[in-house]
Amino acid sequence: MDIFDLVEEIDQTKQNFYEYMELTQEATTSEVRKAYRKLSLVLHPDKNDAEDAEIKFRWLAGIYEVLKDKEKRDIYDRVLVEGLPDWRSPAFYFRRMRKIGLVEALLYVFVLITVFQYFIHMAHHWEKKFTLKESEHIKIARKSTRKKQKAAGKTDDEIEKIIEEQEAQLLGAPPTIYDTLPFQSWHFGKYLAVTVPQLPWTIKAMYLERQEEKAEEERIQKEEEEEIQRREDEKREKKERKKEKRRNFAYDEKTEIIPWTPSAESQSDSAPDSPRRTLRPPQ
Repeated sequence: MDIFDLVEEIDQTKQNFYEYMELTQEATTSEVRKAYRKLSLVLHPDKNDAEDAEIKFRWLAGIYEVLKDKEKRDIYDRVLVEGLPDWRSPAFYFRRMRKIGLVEALLYVFVLITVFQYFIHMAHHWEKKFTLKESEHIKIARKSTRKKQKAAGKTDDEIEKIIEEQEAQLLGAPPTIYDTLPFQSWHFGKYLAVTVPQLPWTIKAMYLERQEEKAEEERIQKEEEEEIQRREDEKREKKERKKEKRRNFAYDEKTEIIPWTPSAESQSDSAPDSPRRTLRPPQ
């Protein structure tokens, strides 16, 4: 690529490398070296007061580096026969791109992405439109719409227009230039310009909302735990009451119940070894 760039610069003088160094194309390496030494004494900026002396000496040094190297010289000889790469060659575009600056390169990339994005949107829209037309559900819906509209007295043109409007609603609006990267970037930048100043308050509101949600979750969890504890306490009390009933029932079965009389009380007192009996007064 450096050789191509140098050829393009030397072409301004209407000369080729050999003519610039006052040589023939059959010149040997030693002849090239001698010609370089001779011309460097003339074109060196310290020896030449011309305004373009530095440029011409730089060209001389570049030509010398090409002609003294066999591989580079072969490349240049092919350029003399075939010429520089044209627009049909990838090298043509690579040469142009390697010379541009960062901003210009980003601009080109931005334009390419925009065009590519637009065609992608269009392809997606056409694919959706084709799928919609070939859908069996849509075909059935068309037939149903035609029957209903004919029954309502509509003409065929009116029916087709109604069907197209219905399908357009399902399909959605076709993509436009406003859906591409430049306009999306503008809307995004505008959104940031409006949103960023409000960001601290938005974050604070989100934090407070999160705290409220957390407090509500804790309250609900606490209520659930209390409810679980209450149910467990109720179950425990029910079990205790059941156990107490069983104990009372077992005690009543072991104890003999007899009517209360004074003689019975005296008999009970007089017989210490006899089992104790529960005395119940007569009803």
